[in-house]
Amino acid sequence: MNLIIDIGNTATKIALFSENQIITNDRFLEKIDKNWFEKILSEHEFELAIVSSTKILDDESAGFLNKKGVTILSHDTPLPIVLDYKTPETLGRDRIAGAVAAKYYFPNDDCLIVDLGTCITYDFVSKQNIYRGGAISPGLKMRFHAMNKYTDKLPLIEKPSFIDEFGQSTTESLNMGAFNGMAHEINGFIRLFKHKSARLKVILTGGDTSLFEQHIENAIFAAPNLILDGLNQVLLYNKQLNE
Repeated sequence: MNLIIDIGNTATKIALFSENQIITNDRFLEKIDKNWFEKILSEHEFELAIVSSTKILDDESAGFLNKKGVTILSHDTPLPIVLDYKTPETLGRDRIAGAVAAKYYFPNDDCLIVDLGTCITYDFVSKQNIYRGGAISPGLKMRFHAMNKYTDKLPLIEKPSFIDEFGQSTTESLNMGAFNGMAHEINGFIRLFKHKSARLKVILTGGDTSLFEQHIENAIFAAPNLILDGLNQVLLYNKQLNE
């Protein structure tokens, strides 16, 4: 069994894999520290383990994980793809894992990964297994919170919805701008990358995927476990290297 721990901006996911098959998948909102890692590792039986974090791990946690032989994903971790990125040390661990997973799903195609989370990330990985970079923009909740925070009168939208025609109230106008605007942005980036690749696989993942699936014009592949699958593939790749 492989133990996968994915620490995101909002929540932490934990999964167990048997080879390529996901067995369990849990989500946590707890504080992540050394005591939490001790608890999680003691509760699971595993052969290999990996941690990916969008946040910097504290020294105590990192030291504990290193002592236990847990892989902490970084740009220096041996990967089945090449990172063609000017500042690989700043590249989000989730973006690395997503690119690895994309090549596991579609090994013979160029891939665009669109991750709809706190931020939207767009990542391109070529059929030659080279990660070429992408783009980052504000996610849906961030857009609504920004308009509320930086104005005196605009309300905070709690339940976003797609507006078919015109925004005929302030609430509808905010939805039209943020929700519809985000859909147009996603479709625009997909068209941009399709100009760069005639045979492009578009992979959609992240917490807001279900909100936007039906508003994406091009054929897409929805992958809710993309990051977990990618982290598992990193573990399997390193296992092969060490055999």
